[in-house]
Amino acid sequence: SIDPTVSPVPAAFAAAASAALGADGNAAEAARIARAILAAFHDRPGTLLQTALPLALLARQSALEPACAAEIRATIASLAEQLAAQQIGADPLAFEGMPADLVGGLFPPSGPRMRVDSECLRHAAAFAFAFPKTAATGAATGAVEGAVEGAAKAPAALSLATRRSLRFLAQHTADDPWVGGFRHPEALRGLVRASLATDDCPPEPTIYGLLLAVAALEQP
Repeated sequence: SIDPTVSPVPAAFAAAASAALGADGNAAEAARIARAILAAFHDRPGTLLQTALPLALLARQSALEPACAAEIRATIASLAEQLAAQQIGADPLAFEGMPADLVGGLFPPSGPRMRVDSECLRHAAAFAFAFPKTAATGAATGAVEGAVEGAAKAPAALSLATRRSLRFLAQHTADDPWVGGFRHPEALRGLVRASLATDDCPPEPTIYGLLLAVAALEQP
């Protein structure tokens, strides 16, 4: 098994996949892994951010206990709030002079301030996926209801952020009229570029972009 305190990202993806399979005991083990990650890295937001996408996918599994899903969503909501000011376009005055094509992109928590690329779609997809409409409207019962509602207060703010992320996705999608000037335009058409500085389209940006688009359709 994967130690979630040593390799949190692979462990989180494994937990999400295991819970999705629905076998007896899988959801309980997935909850254990998720809580181990949240506890081990509660003061390391950079690491939690890297686990946000698989944890968001895990929180959507109906087999997962609602309390654990609420804990995951609360953590992701906190991460989203911390990064809100890092999104280009959120505060026009803060990013005056930035190219309009980069609106919706997220500056990384660390690294060059001028580097914004499609890696940020991973985080945008996580934030959007964590809050499907049922969670955002506080659909829950019993003692967990307050926790879910508390964790789901972010979507109102995330709605605008998600729309800006979709704009960023559109700007990075290899499409007309620019794709004709790329290498192998027919092979690249419709894929997502790693950055505006290149016509390289590795698989990850397109995957994150598709996840973001699907999640955005489900937001309230």
